[in-house]
Amino acid sequence: MTKSVELNDVYSAIEQSAQLLDLPLEADKVKGALAAFEPAFTNASVALRIATGERREKLMGYRYIKYTGDLDPYETAVSEGLLKRGDHAADRLFHDVKERFPIEGTGGDFEIAAGFQKIWVFFPSSRPQPLDELSKLESMPRAVADNLELLARYGLHSASLFAVDYTSHTLNIYFDGLPDGTFAPERVRELTRELGIPEPSEYELELCAKAFAVYFTFSWETSKIDRACFPVLVPNPELVPTDLGPTITKFAAGVPFAGDDRKCIYATTLSARGNYYKLEPFYHWQPAIVNAMHLAKSPDEHSA
Repeated sequence: MTKSVELNDVYSAIEQSAQLLDLPLEADKVKGALAAFEPAFTNASVALRIATGERREKLMGYRYIKYTGDLDPYETAVSEGLLKRGDHAADRLFHDVKERFPIEGTGGDFEIAAGFQKIWVFFPSSRPQPLDELSKLESMPRAVADNLELLARYGLHSASLFAVDYTSHTLNIYFDGLPDGTFAPERVRELTRELGIPEPSEYELELCAKAFAVYFTFSWETSKIDRACFPVLVPNPELVPTDLGPTITKFAAGVPFAGDDRKCIYATTLSARGNYYKLEPFYHWQPAIVNAMHLAKSPDEHSA
């Protein structure tokens, strides 16, 4: 059964989380974004997000995930003054995909100071979309087509979802529901070598091997894949590793949750510009998101 949350409670969770990390929060900006996307924030899954690194640890995001109602996130952001309509290919991609491919839901990313940042698009849970077909869109980064053969060597043929970042003009494409062994250490080593990313440490490889998915970041400015990220889902914050950095440990220990579901995703990001970790606690978890992420196992099994 789908459960909802109150908008004021979502804001309070964001405010409390920012205070936990001593981060400045622009209250009017956050409240305005929540109000503009109220149906999504009160009826979809809601998560908070932080990452390690000197610059990234000064930021905190909040997001709704897989809203299935009648809301166009791009047009809503523009009409509410959260995003300026642009003429970059990134501004056309959401609608281009929506016109040609089936969509099961959307998501939105926001930052407590910068505001609206990103739109997520979920393809039907049972029908990931062929990457070679997506790559033919004129608004898709050329880097996607340029890397089709590389990704195919790792069994990555169909995308489950993607996310467009309107602040950095980058694109994340997600692959999940993959066979066991896809993220075995040697396979991840091979992948990073092909991507021109320094070989991960043994510990990073150990974390990547637990991932339920992988996503890659593409740009319209280069044919190279910028980074690869390996997310792991755990049923409660106590199962987040304690050696991912003091900020993540502090956030996992103190972040609020709306109910008994206290699931979190932690992720290892591999990049030529330096590796880092992310943490995404689900303030409000909707069971339907399990299908949206095409998890082959339950969160409890993934934590084992």
